[in-house]
Amino acid sequence: MDSVMYAVTGRNKVHRDATHFCQAILQKKSFEWKALMHKDLVITVDGDGTLLQASHFLDDKVSVLGVNSDPTQINEVEHFSSELDATRSTHQLCDETVESFKEFARTRKKI
Repeated sequence: MDSVMYAVTGRNKVHRDATHFCQAILQKKSFEWKALMHKDLVITVDGDGTLLQASHFLDDKVSVLGVNSDPTQINEVEHFSSELDATRSTHQLCDETVESFKEFARTRKKI
C-alpha cells in the first residue's frame, strides 16, 4: 500500500508542477483571467480525460488545447512494456507537453 501511495503522490506532484509551469508562462502574456464566456481558446492541463471533460462544457466554436502534464515517454513504453501504467496518458488527444508548451506560447502573438 505504501508504494501505491508513493506512486500516486509522485504523479500528483508531477501534475501540480506542470500546471504551475504552464500558468507561469501564461501569466507573462498580456491577457486577463476571466470566466469562460465568449472565449476562443481553452487550455487544459492534465491528460486526455480532462480535455474531453472540458469539451463537454464548451461551444463547438471554442478551440481546446490539451497540455499533457505527465505523458508516458517512449523509453518507458520500451523498457516497461510488460508493466505499463494504463492510468497515465499516452498522448492521444493532448497536443502539447509541458516541454513544448513554452514554445507554443512563445510563437503565438495572442492567446
